[in-house]
Amino acid sequence: MDEWISVKDALPEKLEKVLFFWILKNSAGRSVKNIAMGFLSNEGWHITLPCISCCLKDEYCSVSHWMELPQFPKQDEKLEMDKRTKEFAKRFIDGNKGLLKRLADR
Repeated sequence: MDEWISVKDALPEKLEKVLFFWILKNSAGRSVKNIAMGFLSNEGWHITLPCISCCLKDEYCSVSHWMELPQFPKQDEKLEMDKRTKEFAKRFIDGNKGLLKRLADR
C-alpha cells in the first residue's frame, strides 16, 4: 500500500508498525508537520526509534493519516553481517592491542 489513509476512515491494527502524519501544536500557536514511524496502542500513537518509543500526547499532537510501511530493500544479509563482524573485530583489535599482546605473551 502506498497511499495515506485518514484516521477518520480506518485505523491500523494495534501495535502494527506504520508511517503516520502528525501535527505538533506549539505554545506560540504554530503547527509543525511531521511524519514518523510508529504504532497505535490503547494509550495512543507511539513514535518508535531503534531502542525506544514515546507516546504522543493528544493535547500537543494530532494524527490525521497513516500508511503501511513499504517493503524493506533486499540485501545479502550474510554479506552484511560478515562486513559488520569484520569491522567490529578490527575496532576491538585496534582498541585493545596492549591487552591482546599481554595475553599472547603469557
